[in-house]
Amino acid sequence: MRLQTGIKVFSLGAMVFLIVTINTMLFPIFPALRSDLNLSLAQVSLLVVFANIPSALLSLVGGILADRFTRKMIILPSLLLFGAGGLLAGLAALTLENPFPYMLGCRVIQGIGAAAPMYLAMALAGDIFQSTERAQAVGLMEAASGLGKLLAPIIGAFAGLIAWVAPFFVYPVLSLPIAAAIFFLIKEPSKPRLKPGPTLGELKVPLSRRPALIGLAAALYSLFALIGIMFWLSEVLEQRLGGGQILRGVIISLPVMTFLLTTLLAEYFYRLLKIRLSIFTGLAITAGAIALIPPTRDLLFIWPVIGLMGIGLGIATPAVDTLSTNITSVEYRGTVTTVFGGVRCAGAAAGPLTLSLLMKHGPLITFLPIAAAGAAIAIAVLLLLREEEIPGKLIQGDGVSGSAAKKRSFWRPGSNGDN
Repeated sequence: MRLQTGIKVFSLGAMVFLIVTINTMLFPIFPALRSDLNLSLAQVSLLVVFANIPSALLSLVGGILADRFTRKMIILPSLLLFGAGGLLAGLAALTLENPFPYMLGCRVIQGIGAAAPMYLAMALAGDIFQSTERAQAVGLMEAASGLGKLLAPIIGAFAGLIAWVAPFFVYPVLSLPIAAAIFFLIKEPSKPRLKPGPTLGELKVPLSRRPALIGLAAALYSLFALIGIMFWLSEVLEQRLGGGQILRGVIISLPVMTFLLTTLLAEYFYRLLKIRLSIFTGLAITAGAIALIPPTRDLLFIWPVIGLMGIGLGIATPAVDTLSTNITSVEYRGTVTTVFGGVRCAGAAAGPLTLSLLMKHGPLITFLPIAAAGAAIAIAVLLLLREEEIPGKLIQGDGVSGSAAKKRSFWRPGSNGDN
């Protein structure tokens, strides 16, 4: 990857890194928060739900506005709103006698701020880069996402040594310099002409095709499984390890390590398996690993199983993201990728709440339905998804000449001189 490309990917990756900390940074301080505010496990899970539901509902709006105006015009105020929500939540916890309802409201503010930036970063990658460079950029941003999930519990644990409220103040500290980096370092390609955002009818065409429907199901499940299992781990470790907040933060992060390392190989998996088999293989591994959790609940033996789940998600998730950036033309790419993003946020919101409700019924009832759902989606991918049905699929490596690839691709050439 060229230096100029690397600088752009780094700034976009920093934004992705920040946004994904919205969930996992708080996991290590949940036990102390529960104890101090006298909350149930289901109530604590609402801190995740209230942050992700607005993102799920509003990401489409952000995508439409980004297609109507520019990506940066939506990203920059969103990042500032994201930081402000964390700041207000921390101040509520410090100053109010019963802060939890207000903290939930502040998490809604954070969720609004998080609705579009991460997925518009994927859209920007689709706008700026072409061919295998695009796949590489998407893979590296997924690595940034994985790194954020990996380090967020550790950052939250260290900040929590000051007080359990301290992680909320990390959000504004990080959001300001990242917003500045996006403002100064990212230059969007000029659009041929300004046009209104897509109508529902125009969106229905690409989103009603089988590649989009299957991709949306895979996107939902991937975040449901990852965030849900990490939430479960935070509770299990509190019960079995007791103290040692830093240790809990590190252990909660370990499942993400295999996810992160695997996403670094996204381009390799694309060349070897293409989109369809990458998603199928990843989801099948994930579902199999989750099914193995009940018989391997001993802490010594659970880590290979959780690590295997991370490998599966690391194979599937970059392929799903590549699919989301390639099922439509550049004019509507921002909207379509934020639809995928909204669905992923819905999965992240549903995971902790679902696990908190199922855990009281035992490990089999908790994990086997989740594994079965993953297996069903994997089978649907294998049987129903076809590479040739993906309009803007990556061509390089398929044995197609450059001229033929241009004729078959929906992508428009980049106009910023990078390609």
